[in-house]
Amino acid sequence: MRLRYSHLHLVIALAWLGFAVWLGIGTSLLGHEQAALERQRAADLATRTDLAYQNDRLRAAIDWATSAPMLGQAIRKLGLPLQAPQTVARVE
Repeated sequence: MRLRYSHLHLVIALAWLGFAVWLGIGTSLLGHEQAALERQRAADLATRTDLAYQNDRLRAAIDWATSAPMLGQAIRKLGLPLQAPQTVARVE
């Protein structure tokens, strides 16, 4: 059986059509993957921003709690014996 030119053109057209569909699906999948990665980056940025905010708040709370007036107030509240600042406690 001899292949006619019309059959050859049909095979070539189907090959091009298959290639175009394959390329379209590949492009679509890459676009979907990029969109998913962008959403993940946005979520990571939000998490990082939230953690940085919490870190700043905790640092501020620790700095406030360890400030001289607050430590003095805690010492008075607990009734701890105070020593003069010039003396150093001895280790026995």
